[in-house]
Amino acid sequence: LEDQPAAALDALKPLLLEHPRSPAVHLRQARALRASDGDAAETVTTAIGFALDGGMNPMAATIFIEFEAMREQLALEDRHLRILGKALGQRGDAAEAKWCEDRLRSKVTRTPGQ
Repeated sequence: LEDQPAAALDALKPLLLEHPRSPAVHLRQARALRASDGDAAETVTTAIGFALDGGMNPMAATIFIEFEAMREQLALEDRHLRILGKALGQRGDAAEAKWCEDRLRSKVTRTPGQ
């Protein structure tokens, strides 16, 4: 179904209902959205968050790397950025780990109204 993203999205609907917190299912949905030129950022954020919450830090790092081109669109929570940065650093992705640290730092230094 990789060459038929609309069919893939339809096929994933029951899986999302059966396994709503599965990072793997959300990852497949994100891939299908990307293939159909849809907005996958929210789904990627969800997949990374569920992977980190489930202790699957290497999986979260792999998802992030796969969708790195949309990293500025990801709405990752601070706690997820911290863990993701560590996971990325552990796999040798220093620049991506630094991006997580910088993102956290920029959230801390923002003033209200920015």
